[in-house]
Amino acid sequence: MTVVTFSGVAAETRGFSVSLRENADKDAAVIEEVELFGASYALVIGIDAYENGWPHLSNAVKDATLIADLLKERGFSVDLKLNLKARELDRALEDFFLLRGEDPNARLFAWFAGHGHTENDEGFLIPADAPRPEAGGRFRVKALSLRRMGEYVRLAQSKHAFAVFDSCFSGTVFDSARALPPAAVTRATTLPVRQFLTSGDAGQTVSDDGGFRELFIRALKGEENADANGDGYLTASEVGLFLTDRATNLTQSKQTPRYGKLRDKGWDRGDFVFGLPTRSPNTKPGTPPTNLSNPSAMAEAAKLQQETVFWESIKESGDAAAYQAYLAQYPGETFSALAEVKIASIQRSQALMENERKNLQAEKERLEEERRRLASEAERRNRELEARLKAERERLAAERTRLAAAERRSEAERQRRQLAAGMPNRSAETTPAEKALPISIELPAAEFVLVPKGTRVEYDTQQFQVIDAARNEAEILTKAGNHFKLTAGIFQSGERVFTTVNDGKIFADGCSKPSLKVSKTAHAALLGLFPLKVGNGTKFDLEEYAPPTAFDVPYVDEWSFDLVVEGAEAITVVNRRLDTFVIRTMARSSLGRVFEQRQWYHPKSGLVVKSVREWSGKQQPAEQYASLKNTDAGSSERYELRSVTFPAQAKNTLK
Repeated sequence: MTVVTFSGVAAETRGFSVSLRENADKDAAVIEEVELFGASYALVIGIDAYENGWPHLSNAVKDATLIADLLKERGFSVDLKLNLKARELDRALEDFFLLRGEDPNARLFAWFAGHGHTENDEGFLIPADAPRPEAGGRFRVKALSLRRMGEYVRLAQSKHAFAVFDSCFSGTVFDSARALPPAAVTRATTLPVRQFLTSGDAGQTVSDDGGFRELFIRALKGEENADANGDGYLTASEVGLFLTDRATNLTQSKQTPRYGKLRDKGWDRGDFVFGLPTRSPNTKPGTPPTNLSNPSAMAEAAKLQQETVFWESIKESGDAAAYQAYLAQYPGETFSALAEVKIASIQRSQALMENERKNLQAEKERLEEERRRLASEAERRNRELEARLKAERERLAAERTRLAAAERRSEAERQRRQLAAGMPNRSAETTPAEKALPISIELPAAEFVLVPKGTRVEYDTQQFQVIDAARNEAEILTKAGNHFKLTAGIFQSGERVFTTVNDGKIFADGCSKPSLKVSKTAHAALLGLFPLKVGNGTKFDLEEYAPPTAFDVPYVDEWSFDLVVEGAEAITVVNRRLDTFVIRTMARSSLGRVFEQRQWYHPKSGLVVKSVREWSGKQQPAEQYASLKNTDAGSSERYELRSVTFPAQAKNTLK
């Protein structure tokens, strides 16, 4: 770090006086001369030597040195600080605004030349040792936020403060109010103010060629027409207006300075004032230049003032017509190039918005057409499905009628043959329980009852033992050694594995029939039948799968199940009269197989005590399963409970 201080008794005590006019009219009479500032302090910072990934600069130190020289000539006590690191930068700003700024009659001027950065709408001053923003928290520890800078500025007791940043960024400290140059210096100018100026906006690349510094110095030396109202004083507002216009035009809008006053009650009323050196040697400091008596100069100043007022009123507008009106009234004048850039930008935005609107409208129409098509397709499919279901119901009803008739004929034939052979009529020997037919009854709603672990069940087609039971699912082991799961007491799933022996070796060939896999959705759907009551129903889909055997390919089929509790009946099973719910299942597979099943579920035992399944549709599609004749069209599966033994502690009963 390099520090140079330009100070002395004369410089530190040198004040600055201005002539106050009666009102804001530049031709108003001078009513008094006041000392606007009792002391003038400046902090000038320039950083070239960046260490941690930021590009090295060539002119920041040079610019800072030239600015310090100029301010010294103007009576400022100047602290010049070069290549500051993080702690040095923070300390320099804090000391300047809190210690130098404790004098309420002083004016404070700060200049920073170096890198700036904007992150998440927050601006940062970059010290020499700060890492790149990609470093995350380490970057924010080193870089000095403009929010912190704003805190220091607010804590200063000095009436006027003006900070210039030869960097590009934005930040909360720049949430400021733009100010028009006053027509003349009045008592309002003396009110407290905090003003800011940057050489570029967020995302822009500021040229490291000293151009911004050169324009600033020329303005303060009176070598540019920066004194908008021609009153012989140069306010911070006039400096900001001049540099915004000139830098924007010279860089073709690639670099657009920002300026304004702090948007904070109590700090946005006055204006920082520089004196211009365009006076005769005998003129007292603060006296307006004598060329104001020239009518042509006064007219030129009035014209510029009117143009500036016009431009300030439209510069934030999003309407191209406002900028076209400016060009019509002030062709080729101060802000013409910027107005043309604004018009081109607005027209591009409008074209993009119109194109986006057309695209959205086209997409809306496409989606509406797709919606209509899908609705029509869904309606067609629903009609076809309803027609197929109706035909299937009619076919199944006819099949039931045919089977009932065939059973009656078979019984009649059996009795005829018994009579012909002189054999006793079996029907005459049957017990009253065997003669009993199902009786429709009414049953109250029944909650699910889990078949407990240790239960032994024998049907006329299989025997099994419950080896585990939890919540709503029981695991069963059949006498043949196969494991199955019994979900909600009514749905059996799992695999049946068989083996073959060849040359004394045992091979696990696969499944003797495909297995159904019960998904979580199907599991929940099955439980949705409970509490059981007539009219309850549920639907779900399952996958049937058999892995490949040693000689065959895998077998996969998709099933849709539709269950409904269609009634309640008292039936005779194991010589007992049992009150049951009748659950009808309609099932159809993607390969064309169809069955209808009825299960008589006894709610007190939690068991299906009787089941009848009738097959229709296509036959089994794969040869390796041809032995499963019970799935051939026209075949049926039936089973009935023979006995059951519950564990001693079980509440299940066949009563």
